[in-house]
Amino acid sequence: MGRLNRTGCAGTPVRLPRASCSWALEGTAQPLGRPVDNSKVVLVHMGGGCSACVVRNGRSVDTTMGLTPLEGPAMSRRSGSLDPSALLWLQRRHGLSMDELDDTLHRHSGLLGLSGTSGDGRDLVRCRATAVAPACTRQF
Repeated sequence: MGRLNRTGCAGTPVRLPRASCSWALEGTAQPLGRPVDNSKVVLVHMGGGCSACVVRNGRSVDTTMGLTPLEGPAMSRRSGSLDPSALLWLQRRHGLSMDELDDTLHRHSGLLGLSGTSGDGRDLVRCRATAVAPACTRQF
């Protein structure tokens, strides 16, 4: 049986062709005047996907990411980590099939599901700054 390791840092850098985790670590260590291999930091990626990675001495030692992209904080359209019983409740209460549940968790949850209007944080911030702020969030 293979071994699963949690070592990640997600995201694609905008301008640099190397891994975003390495880029972020170098960009954090340099202003602190520390070499990468002597840094202790928590890197947080927030975009369409979100994750955090604990780095000690230049190596990832823990991450919010799991086996699938759903684990961790809520993202643009992905749910993030959930209580496993919530999935059973959704199936029983709303009669969702496995495929419908998978689609809901991957494409219709996260910021989109919470706000009811958009999975893009920039849209939500703009909306809150306008006179129609109540229309920007789902009322519970």
